[in-house]
Amino acid sequence: MIKLRSSIQILFILCLAQSILSQATTQNPEQTSETTTSKSEESVSFITIFLSKWQMPVALITAFGLAFAVGGNDVANPFGTSVGSGALTIKQVYVLAAIFETLGALLLGGVVAETIRKKILHVDVFRGQESLFVLGEICAMMGAAVWQIIATIFGLPISSTHSIVGSTIGFAVCQAGMKAVQWKQIGKIAISWVTSPLCAGALAAGLYVFIIKWKILVDSGTSLEKTLMWLPIFYALTVAFNVWSIGYKGSEVYFPDLHGPDGDKGMLIAGVIGVTAVLTIVTYCWIKYSKADRSWGEMAHLSVNTDNKDFEQLPEGKRIKIIDRQETCKLIENGDGSERPDIHYLFGKLQAFAACFDAFAHGANDVGNSIGPVLACYAVISTSDVSADPKNFGYAKLAIIAYASFAIICGLLTLGRRVIKTIGQDLTPLTPARGFSVDIMSGVTVVLGSLMGIPLSTTHCKVGAVVSVGLTYDKDAVKFDTFKNILAAWLITVPASAAISAILFLILKAIIPTAVLDITL
Repeated sequence: MIKLRSSIQILFILCLAQSILSQATTQNPEQTSETTTSKSEESVSFITIFLSKWQMPVALITAFGLAFAVGGNDVANPFGTSVGSGALTIKQVYVLAAIFETLGALLLGGVVAETIRKKILHVDVFRGQESLFVLGEICAMMGAAVWQIIATIFGLPISSTHSIVGSTIGFAVCQAGMKAVQWKQIGKIAISWVTSPLCAGALAAGLYVFIIKWKILVDSGTSLEKTLMWLPIFYALTVAFNVWSIGYKGSEVYFPDLHGPDGDKGMLIAGVIGVTAVLTIVTYCWIKYSKADRSWGEMAHLSVNTDNKDFEQLPEGKRIKIIDRQETCKLIENGDGSERPDIHYLFGKLQAFAACFDAFAHGANDVGNSIGPVLACYAVISTSDVSADPKNFGYAKLAIIAYASFAIICGLLTLGRRVIKTIGQDLTPLTPARGFSVDIMSGVTVVLGSLMGIPLSTTHCKVGAVVSVGLTYDKDAVKFDTFKNILAAWLITVPASAAISAILFLILKAIIPTAVLDITL
């Protein structure tokens, strides 16, 4: 629980800084109102729509099912490697996922949601067919949810991004033909599906080989001292990248005027750099002088030296953990020095910390896949316009994001173990040092995509990184039969979810009377 508390303490500071930024925007309502999109229309309240039109409660129920499926499958990505390496227990994963997936979704999830909502389809082709557009979005959520749950039952990690994009294309082509799809945007996303695992894999393998293996593990006699030296640096760099990403992307949500044509980008960048520098220095000093040079260093030494008085004086719970860790390390195959109990202990803390940021990035990216269609339903019913934003849209969006976050956690708690096992254990043997390389670099790739508004596949990033790191110490360590099954599931995800969505849309369109489909308030 110490590493759990340490991760929460550091990330709480970052989230507090973000909340201060958000509170600052509420102090200037006139400026905020000036940035409201010109497409906002007179709209009906969310409660009125919920009580008067069946489409809204059905859309919310379906969105819960989709978010539940995402939780059962995709949330294994941030934490599967941590469980597989022994850095975290499954109970700790449940707690950390509940905290950081939700924070990422609430603070930054709306940006990718806009990509799913508006940038997949040419929504104008549905003008005059708003009722069918809403029905189609409901079918898209159903199609994506059904396919993801099927894959989860078989323990196959698939992309929620693939699923929702495919199901959205499925109903749109059925109703309006090929012209309804923004194929240029689809092409951009499709390219990222290939490049993101390659990029994440290259970054993860590079970090593990050039830094961890060649700088830290190369000499077993000095590897502990070098780990203690590099540990604060890894923490600081992890904080630096994520604070920069959170601050810059968060400013798009909380300070949209700074991103406009009259915005002061220089002031924005200077402010984010300043906050990043301060938190990075604080993190480095705290980890080095309060942790690595004191309690963590002492515990690392005791992890390999149990025949002394200091070990006997430890509380019974800590002694049991050290002995259990030693037994676990003996069972790790394909050893390269990272399986030593002292290295395992220190990198276990670092991996748990990196996994929290990975979960934050996942929440920011993948919640958009879950809520994009339901946001579209609300906007269209509220304004009777396929491309408009209703007034006070931000409040309803925040509530829906929180609702989807709850569903994601429910999915993790009930179905998540299957895919966690596939990611963390069935692809290749992992240690915390290997897992850290996987987690931090797949997180970097996802956050970069999220900053650009591209809904990347976190599944592709994580699997690509796991396989690449596995190949760095032994190509035979990668279980290619499992990898082939995952690739097969990836290839059929888009057509499978599209087919389910299209079939549901055609059936419901045929059996539901036009008067019942009507969304006019």
